[in-house]
Amino acid sequence: MASNSWIQIFRARWVQAERGIVEDGGVVVIHDPAHEPRILTIFDPHDSEAPTTDDLIKAAESFAAEHWAAIHAHGPKRFERLPDQCLGDVVLLPGMVNCHTHLEFSDCREPLGETGSSFAKWLSAVIAHRARAVAAVEEDFAVAKSATCDQGWLEMLEGGTVAAGEILSRPVSVRRGEDSHGQAAPELFGAIFHEVLGLDPERAHASWDWALSCLAEPRNKRVRVGLSPHAPYSTSTWLYRQCAEHGRRHGLPVATHLAESREELQLLTDRSGPLVDFLAEMGVWRPERIEARSIREVLALLSDVDRLLLVHGNYLERDDWRWLRSQNPNATIVYCPQTHAYFQHERHPWVEMMADGVPVALGTDSRASSSSLSLWEDLRVVRERYPEQDPARLWQMATIHGARALGLEQDLGSLGNGKLARFCVADLGAAVPAFSWEALLSSTTKISGRLVPGI
Repeated sequence: MASNSWIQIFRARWVQAERGIVEDGGVVVIHDPAHEPRILTIFDPHDSEAPTTDDLIKAAESFAAEHWAAIHAHGPKRFERLPDQCLGDVVLLPGMVNCHTHLEFSDCREPLGETGSSFAKWLSAVIAHRARAVAAVEEDFAVAKSATCDQGWLEMLEGGTVAAGEILSRPVSVRRGEDSHGQAAPELFGAIFHEVLGLDPERAHASWDWALSCLAEPRNKRVRVGLSPHAPYSTSTWLYRQCAEHGRRHGLPVATHLAESREELQLLTDRSGPLVDFLAEMGVWRPERIEARSIREVLALLSDVDRLLLVHGNYLERDDWRWLRSQNPNATIVYCPQTHAYFQHERHPWVEMMADGVPVALGTDSRASSSSLSLWEDLRVVRERYPEQDPARLWQMATIHGARALGLEQDLGSLGNGKLARFCVADLGAAVPAFSWEALLSSTTKISGRLVPGI
């Protein structure tokens, strides 16, 4: 028997299983050194007696034989049962999935620019921040930015997020760092979208060549890879078509910023406005490289990509998202509540989108436009602004909707048999006698990440 192959039950006052809330339940986790810990089953004391050690070991061996066949090459593996771990009067929940991040800005102590400033003005602040970062570290830029990305990932982990959709705009890795307790922390898990941009043909081709070289690198089993044409105002139609074709051919997810600001719509329809002035001042304005004259025409370029993420969607029109739904039911809108509030945008139409069957997930965006990387804080912003909405529905936006958007629904998004043991724990407070979704999303609830040892 290998001593590091084990089974363990994680018990809590409430467990949010796929079938509903289980009171005084437990999550049975199986672990083998060659694989990430997974959920063997959910234990409900009201349905049956507590499983015996022999029962659990037999179930673990059966699971391993079916799912981890390679470890049975030399005969069945025996699993050791570890003592149950009692988490106390808390809710054990699936870890949250943050669908949109830019971890390179995790060193920003506060959002760049000013609240409610124009989008073009904020972009100028972003470019200035990047220039200062490069000047500060010179040839060690990649190393410094890797550390910054680590910092952001650890912040998300400790806040209950277990996977992210990271936009990577330059060759920076997210490595294994240390958490707040000085322990080795897991590497980034989720999806990395290699970002391409450029209106000038030379810049666009260089960006595309870089993305292809990244996609050709050996795959990390912890992350899916995808492509991200940055936005309609910064990315040529040629690049959008390249991303769409490559995504379709290779089954890659594609993410793009779309309908983020009124300034973007003005640029598309009239070829005028603050964004045009901003791009012209930088010497990169090439209107002939942007064929689309509307959001619908941008959507048409990407509509048949299997896993499509439209980030922000603040100013999408109902006719456009209904059209997209008819063309691609898998397309997901990624709403970033804290960033949306920072720019003081008009009311986001996510309620109407979901009423029309369009999936909506949540993202934090970056510290360049948000005060934190806590998806929990974004969830609270939504709860405060839309108190009439079902809080259980909001929780789905932070979990299973995000998992589906990134193509991770077989592993994350809910607590179910065979899924990864990546949890978060919510403390509702001693005064809460029974679980409710209202109590979970109250301002007094404290949430933290919980990764089973071995990840």
